[in-house]
Amino acid sequence: MIDKKLFAKYNKKDGLLIISEYGLFQKGSTGLSRFAFNTAQSLKRSRIIILANKIDGDSQILEDNNSLLIRCYTKNSPISLLNIFLLALKFNKVQSVLFEFEFASYGNILSVLIIPFIVFLMRLFGKRVFFAIHQVTDDLKRLHQHLGLEKRSPLLWFFNLGLGWFYFSLGIFSEKLIVLEKEFMLRLAKFVNKNKMVIIPHGVENISLPINLSKKNEFVILVFGYIAWYKGLDRLIDSFNNIPSKINGKTIRLVIAGGYSQAQAGKSHYDRYYQLIINSASKNKRIRVTGFVPEEKIIDYYAAADLCLVPYREFVSSSGPFSLALSFAKPIILSKELKDYTKSADFEKALALSGLNQDELFIEINPAVLKATVKKIIFDRKYQKQLINFSSNLRKLRSWNKISRQYNKIFIYKKKGVFLPKIELNLKHKNLQINYS
Repeated sequence: MIDKKLFAKYNKKDGLLIISEYGLFQKGSTGLSRFAFNTAQSLKRSRIIILANKIDGDSQILEDNNSLLIRCYTKNSPISLLNIFLLALKFNKVQSVLFEFEFASYGNILSVLIIPFIVFLMRLFGKRVFFAIHQVTDDLKRLHQHLGLEKRSPLLWFFNLGLGWFYFSLGIFSEKLIVLEKEFMLRLAKFVNKNKMVIIPHGVENISLPINLSKKNEFVILVFGYIAWYKGLDRLIDSFNNIPSKINGKTIRLVIAGGYSQAQAGKSHYDRYYQLIINSASKNKRIRVTGFVPEEKIIDYYAAADLCLVPYREFVSSSGPFSLALSFAKPIILSKELKDYTKSADFEKALALSGLNQDELFIEINPAVLKATVKKIIFDRKYQKQLINFSSNLRKLRSWNKISRQYNKIFIYKKKGVFLPKIELNLKHKNLQINYS
């Protein structure tokens, strides 16, 4: 039970409800935990209520730094998710709700399907729900192996139909859909009115490395994050095994700083893929798979890295590991499949300011290109500096300080929680325009 004084303190019109996994890196959580933590910390509002996942089945109510954390729901439990609505209803004076969403964050398919219903109920009771959708794909065929299905499986047609309904219903029931890159807005435009969407990029921390742990006789390539098919680690390992062990006297090493994805736990196709990665990596002494990395150890891996690589074979989300690498202003290279990042204006600006062209930042993941890229970074100081400048520029453009202002702007309270369109009269063309932006 929530203390009455505590409840009265936070149940205010200018309050904000955040629904998400929450906390820094916790074993079994997704990247949404850290994202929501940074969002709440950066908003600097006087009253934030966070409705989060239970840890080890335990409920928790904790007040800290003008925020109230209530751990109230269990993953893979649709009934438990109804606690989100019941608590949101209890805080009857709070109208603005930020609902953070990744498909794996709330559990199984039934848990995901109940979420539009929860958003509908909150809207029905006067809440203004800003739904931040972190993963967007418009065709699950591209992820058929991630889902453990054949490319021609009839289930994919059914799932695509359900996915379209999911996007469409959220577009109807939400005040705004928040996406993290322009490419995701373009994909969702098939299902949702563009005027109901807003782009707010993935925020980036500013973390200084206390020491440089890189070694003169080594070149370390770092890939951070949980192991998953769409991240392309299998083809990266195959490519890495076919480049020289040394370049210019430096031993080339690959560190995969991540482990088993709890979001995929218990799925036989994922277990097979995970074991494939572990077995492939174990055959090369220059490849290391660390397993889960606790929060306090993250900085050590980035301090030792000479290059951060994002080798994804599919662009389905604004990568958390990519944003984390930006936080440390490390040299970063991305796979060519992620070129749609450049559709976002701030990304394109950072690229232009660095003096890099797209082909210097986005590469094919194959032995020849990987070898050439590593060699160029080792020998070409100008190229290395340009990569660092790109990271520094995008870190500034996506700083949490700037991103939080974009969030606060859309949370501005409107009387009775009603979204009012702006009506414009165009006398020159004698027509009436209604703008929903």
